[in-house]
Amino acid sequence: MFPILFEFPNFWDQMSGQSQLIEALIGVAASLIWLSLALRKSKGKLAAAASWIAFLFIAHLLVSQVMRDKNRPGEIPITIYTFSVMILLGFLMATWHILRQTRPLKVPDTAVFDFCMWMLLIGIVGSRLLYAFLNWDQFRTNKWEIAMIWHGGLVWYGGFIPGLLAAPWLMRKYKLPGLVMADITASAIMLGLSLGRWGCLCAGDDYGQTTDRPWGIKFFHERALVAAGFKEGEGVALHPTQIYMSLNCIWLYFVLEWIRRNSRYAGGTLAWLIILYAITRAVLIEPFRGDFAERNPGLEKHLAVELDVERAADGPDVHLQRGTSARSVDQNWEGGLLGDLVLEGDTTRATVYVMTVDAIPGAKGPRPPFRESPRDWDVTRIEGLPPGVRVTSGRARWYDSDLGVPVNYVSTSQWISIPMLIAGVGLLVFFRRRKAPGYDAALAEAQAEDES
Repeated sequence: MFPILFEFPNFWDQMSGQSQLIEALIGVAASLIWLSLALRKSKGKLAAAASWIAFLFIAHLLVSQVMRDKNRPGEIPITIYTFSVMILLGFLMATWHILRQTRPLKVPDTAVFDFCMWMLLIGIVGSRLLYAFLNWDQFRTNKWEIAMIWHGGLVWYGGFIPGLLAAPWLMRKYKLPGLVMADITASAIMLGLSLGRWGCLCAGDDYGQTTDRPWGIKFFHERALVAAGFKEGEGVALHPTQIYMSLNCIWLYFVLEWIRRNSRYAGGTLAWLIILYAITRAVLIEPFRGDFAERNPGLEKHLAVELDVERAADGPDVHLQRGTSARSVDQNWEGGLLGDLVLEGDTTRATVYVMTVDAIPGAKGPRPPFRESPRDWDVTRIEGLPPGVRVTSGRARWYDSDLGVPVNYVSTSQWISIPMLIAGVGLLVFFRRRKAPGYDAALAEAQAEDES
């Protein structure tokens, strides 16, 4: 895949101190000229030129400072990521769809575009904040990292739910046609998201579990987020869950459009979006996701303990399912088997991931892959292990990798889907009882105004 679309040099570190000062002064002067003209409501060529000069110089100054690497002056280029471009294209496609539907209703394009811009901003900020909340350990030492969304980490529900709450106020502010606008926006969201998910594919984000299916996808780019996701290394065939999500959005777009065009009342399309997306995301997508550890770094599961399992001469065979719990009371950790434990010979080796490591000195924070612990780890108990089978600990290792999904694991998205499904059903019942006029009625009203 192609996580980076293109790069261009960052000349800031190659500029002299005087050149940097001159560029900063030009940007500040242009900004002051534009501000002065804006306060006087002047809209001539001078105001336009000043605004563009101010934007370009300030943008270059900020981008150069944000994207620079003090340890490698002059070497780090300004990078344009494919994910960002696809998100932008998805936003433009969704906005285009909304404009196509609102123009016959005589809604000003500027009002629609302002509404869409606010929804995009709320979506990005909300999705980033929810990701930071769910993965707070990742940002505990450097809270400025929360603002660096180009490093990855957005949760869709974190943007959708705040946008849903802010939409009524924005619609009143820009005098948009309420529930009719909500129905139009509902299908537009799926249209834009269907394209944005290809950005996830290009970035190697939201990847799936390993698979031997012929449609499995392998990632080889060193900057792909999936490269750190599997201890087997690059080139592991994975479920293309990004494509699954894109196809799901496309299907939902056509379903929602059919509902919108055939519904007598407004609001139902939005309610069905909430219902159908919650169901399909939880049932059809999440079971195939493979980025378990990356989505749950706060649980500290990047430590694995390799165990030797020995059976006495007259001991029984052992067949334990992946996820079977293991614990050590003395060292205050617990975890589960990474894979099925099958012991039919004399010895075998099993691996558990550690879920609670509070008692481990220096356990917090990132660790390099395959770093061995300086001591062995005693195992007090493995659930379901019969008498006659002895477990001895091997060395604990830190893995910067996906360490497997526990049995009966429920992702954050699946948990959120439950209240979203309930909310969607409640809204559907509410809108049906309210019986607000739908799109056809709004279109007929606009046409009647033209004729009069």
